[in-house]
Amino acid sequence: TRADWQAHLKRCVAELGLRGVRMHGIFDDDMSVEPARGTYYWYNVDTVLDFLVAHGVTPIVELSFMPSSIAQDTSRYAFRNRGGYKGLLSPPADYADWYDLVLAFATHVLDRHGLGTVSSWAFEVWNEMWGMPFPSAYVPLYNACAAALPPSDAPALPAHGTRGEGEPTESIDARFMGGVKPES
Repeated sequence: TRADWQAHLKRCVAELGLRGVRMHGIFDDDMSVEPARGTYYWYNVDTVLDFLVAHGVTPIVELSFMPSSIAQDTSRYAFRNRGGYKGLLSPPADYADWYDLVLAFATHVLDRHGLGTVSSWAFEVWNEMWGMPFPSAYVPLYNACAAALPPSDAPALPAHGTRGEGEPTESIDARFMGGVKPES
């Protein structure tokens, strides 16, 4: 992370009592998480999460955007600015690859930070629904996350859905819950 951002965050913790930060785009190509299908690098993620945890800030982890290595479409970027921000708006070419990424991430952060710490974090699936067609692409994405977040013998980590901008909560909840797999 940038030194100026770290200084600002420390000041917000000290002066404002900041306790949590929403992590936007933790899987996008800027973070170099999955440069090739099934190959994971956590250095950038660890740099950010370690800093937050060391300063008592709870991550609110948004599981997005799509790494280009597993994306169905590598041409649609958030904010139409491919050169400046690599938030790729695409479902995965194969939802099994997305599941594997989320499982690898959950396993990694549990190994690194421990269940006591990670269980206090919230995990949000995607970002405000834009760029991810609902329900056709989003519901399988959510289901893959919900299945991957309790790796091995760890209890389930909370996976939260999201809703479209301006969409009434009750309308999306009914449609969303209709597509979510029941617990087994």
